Amino acid sequence: MLPAADLQAMLDGTERAMLLVTRPDEVQPHPVIVWANRALRELTGLAGHELAGARLRRLRAGGPDEPGFAALLNALAAGQAWTGELNLPTRTSGTIGLIARIEPLADGCRALVTLEVLPAGRGGPGEPDLAGAVRLLGDLIGGGLYRLHADVDAGLKLVWADAAVERLTGYALPELLARGGLSGLVVPRHRARLRRRNLDLMNGVATEICYRLRTADGREIRMIDRARPLRTGGGAAAATGLQVDRAVGTLRLDHAGETTGRGSGPSAEAQLMAELLDGTILMVDAELQPLWVASGHDDALSLALADLDGGPLDEVLGEELAEQWRDWIEQALVTGRRTQTGFRWPASGQVWHLLATPMGADAALLVVRPLPAGQDERIGQSPRTGFAAGEEPFLQLVLEHVADGVLVLGEDETVRRASRAAERIFGLPASALHGRSVASLFQPQERQSAGMAEAPGRFEERTAVRAAGELVPVEVLTMRLPGELPGGVLIVRDMTLRKQTDATIRNLAYTDPLTGLPNRLLFLDRLEQAIERARRNRQELAVMVVDLDRFKLINESLGLDKGDRVLRAVAMRIGNSLRKSDTVARPGSDEFLVLALATDGAEGAGKVAQKILDSLQAPFQINGDEPTVTASVGIALFPHDGDDPDQLLRNAGTALARAKEQASHSYQFYTTDMNAKAYQRLVLESRLRKAVERGELSLHFQPLVDLQEERIAGVEALLRWNSPELGFVPPSDFISIAEETGLILPIGEWVLRQAVAQMREWHGDGLDGLRIAVNISARQFQARDFVAKIRRLLADTGFPGPFLELELTESSIMRDVEETVHRLRELAELGVRVTVDDFGTGYSSLAYLKRFPIGALKIDRSFIADVTTDANDAAIARAVVALAETLKVRVVGEGVETRQQFEFLRALGCNEAQGYLIGRPMPAADALVWLRNGGRPA
Repeated sequence: MLPAADLQAMLDGTERAMLLVTRPDEVQPHPVIVWANRALRELTGLAGHELAGARLRRLRAGGPDEPGFAALLNALAAGQAWTGELNLPTRTSGTIGLIARIEPLADGCRALVTLEVLPAGRGGPGEPDLAGAVRLLGDLIGGGLYRLHADVDAGLKLVWADAAVERLTGYALPELLARGGLSGLVVPRHRARLRRRNLDLMNGVATEICYRLRTADGREIRMIDRARPLRTGGGAAAATGLQVDRAVGTLRLDHAGETTGRGSGPSAEAQLMAELLDGTILMVDAELQPLWVASGHDDALSLALADLDGGPLDEVLGEELAEQWRDWIEQALVTGRRTQTGFRWPASGQVWHLLATPMGADAALLVVRPLPAGQDERIGQSPRTGFAAGEEPFLQLVLEHVADGVLVLGEDETVRRASRAAERIFGLPASALHGRSVASLFQPQERQSAGMAEAPGRFEERTAVRAAGELVPVEVLTMRLPGELPGGVLIVRDMTLRKQTDATIRNLAYTDPLTGLPNRLLFLDRLEQAIERARRNRQELAVMVVDLDRFKLINESLGLDKGDRVLRAVAMRIGNSLRKSDTVARPGSDEFLVLALATDGAEGAGKVAQKILDSLQAPFQINGDEPTVTASVGIALFPHDGDDPDQLLRNAGTALARAKEQASHSYQFYTTDMNAKAYQRLVLESRLRKAVERGELSLHFQPLVDLQEERIAGVEALLRWNSPELGFVPPSDFISIAEETGLILPIGEWVLRQAVAQMREWHGDGLDGLRIAVNISARQFQARDFVAKIRRLLADTGFPGPFLELELTESSIMRDVEETVHRLRELAELGVRVTVDDFGTGYSSLAYLKRFPIGALKIDRSFIADVTTDANDAAIARAVVALAETLKVRVVGEGVETRQQFEFLRALGCNEAQGYLIGRPMPAADALVWLRNGGRPA
């Protein structure tokens, strides 16, 4: 079925206030509001979260004995439909009176409540919101539902449809999706309508269109398609720059002009409309023979009409009134227009209103409702064809205040009367408009259709010409005066503001609001056109993805406002470095797209990329700050690296990733081997996600020895991965992937628990006093709950904190110094030791380093390898040892592989060492034997 969020969004489109409530039962004796639509939220002034989940009495104006509310609760408890008056409290208007209707749902547990404000001066229900609730609910009952999602090409594609759509089209949903959704079934001459409709939806505009589609059995049927856009902040919408990434709609057969078959009963939609109208709807033929009757009122006339069972209306109306009805219906069938009048039913003397609408050549749809009080003077009369002399002041008042322009035309199609709005639209006073040909008020090419010759009965777009020659976009509705009165009326609606709004919406849909550059959607359109031209002219072009390096640091250090200013300045510099024929776009974040035309191969594209990088080298001047920006550029060439926009962008993105790996502020061309490496990386990521649960990860342990006492001090836990499909995967291949994807968080927690559990077991086996060292990634350390997890781990296992050592790299502890100091102090309070790993390879500040409560510095293996032969490496090692003595922390040398290195470090005063000379990483069982034998294998 349609997702609940989409159904709610559709009901939010009606002006009728609605809420869904639970029925009371033994478990929950108080009705609870499940959901309330937008109209109810606006009416009460309450937010959605204030209503959802609240008891229904939240909407009670008086005490528990308030009669209207008590009757509503009784109806809910009994599971019965109910209509009545009650008072509703609001935040802005005090207490208001309204009509409430309850409709129990088929599940027996809930009910739909609709609320309608009582019009001033009336004590009964107001006119139903047919444009909203009836049409919407009618569609839900009589048609099918479907759902659209934004596609990667910034279009809308069908992703779901209900069984009713399958019945209408004759295709099951999988086959319907395979054929391209409804777009694939629409007849060729109507496909442009659907494309325009989709563009309107993506621009946030609700739509209603008619089109013909071909069903599975070859029939061509006419459909009415109503759709509403749903706005979100992410997903495909964010990728395309649009405010809409999905839409929902209803699809139903268009029965207009078709005669309802005799003997068929009223549809569920007709019955619902009759109930909402509080009247009776009949389908009759030209001889006043009822074809079906739908009654929504319980008065004597409605009940009598409903009980006809195909009998003649004369039995209910009487001969005289029935003859009048025949005349009115004949008038509707002959003219093809609706007629309406009032009549008095002889049996009761009550006054009623009759509306007759032609349904083909020999049938009419009749709506019979009670006539409001004070309108008895219309009894027995056909629709008015003009204004009586006494109504002239009323007509003048209407012409003065009506929002749309109104032109009353004579038989010769000249203006007889003009409203104040018409004077404003055409730039002429009423005296100048009087007697003027209506055709002269529009552009010459539209003058033939500006009069009443066609009178289409719907608004059509025209261009009006003001007195000063200014062109004004308008919509025009042409109507002939009813009856025998010559002439007609033109309703003219100024479309200037709407056109400006549409232009603004389209501009927002195709441009980046921050920089004013084209967004991804417009870039893709230009790229597609450029590819077609390049293909015809046998030219090359380049697609570049430009990504700013570490731009997050600018946002964090200078603030988002200055970060936005930097982005605007970057956009300007990149644009100024390109030719006018090239395009630069911003799809979002800190990324830019460049389309360079006619580049003459890789050499020309490289010059463009270097020009972009050069333009960014100078510092930016941002309110006294001078941030510098570096960038990486990935380049893909047409036709060598792809022949469609998606492939070129994908390959340029792959080249960008390689550029970021190689060096900062550089560009990289796409090569075919990049796809193979990207695929290999994708396979590794996919396998790694399952490695933990499959038990493919394990720990090996490498010993640490005390250099001065030559005794075992502890072991370091090292992660290993042995995949059944890939074999042994080196840590250098998968650790970086785990960092980027966030998998390092669950994997790192697993490593910590396994290492602590293993050392606790060894302590129990008599190997007291040994430490366990575990590497911690930057992403782990920066997690808000990192220290809490360490605290919980020690509490759960009973493991003493002083025997746990955490190894952190220089770069990870220098990212946020104040936060690092706080976390290291918390760890120190737990007794946990912290070692700075790979010391000497980063950019530690000594001023900060002395503030950190650390336990040891670990000299990187790159300095140990040549420490006995290279004077520089030896000097660095001495400096680290001296620094450690000053800071009163231990020094550990890693990568010790020769006895000469071992003795040099011991003579230097280094505290501990590890490396292949001492012991290789071993599985737990081998490590236990090694430890028990005092540092010798079995």
